[in-house]
Amino acid sequence: MKMISAAVLAGMIATGALAAPTVKIAILQDGVSPYFQSMAAEVKQEISLLLADDWNVTFLDGPDWTGDWQPVRAGDLLRAALEDPTVDLIYCGGLLLA
Repeated sequence: MKMISAAVLAGMIATGALAAPTVKIAILQDGVSPYFQSMAAEVKQEISLLLADDWNVTFLDGPDWTGDWQPVRAGDLLRAALEDPTVDLIYCGGLLLA
């Protein structure tokens, strides 16, 4: 019986059944700004520390998630994040996105 249990457990580990779940967080910014970048870094650090033991955290950020101070682009980014079924949380930095 122990041999079967060990085999089942090994199979679960191999398939990722016991792996920590993943949470995906989109970090959107109106444009490049030291203030927004500092705030985003703090949010990433705090969330990573709080979830480290139980969750794998993936952040979507950087130039692809920055509105370049253009209201239409900022709206498009927010819409894309809202419509993405894999995004669990959205952090918006700036008035254009809020």
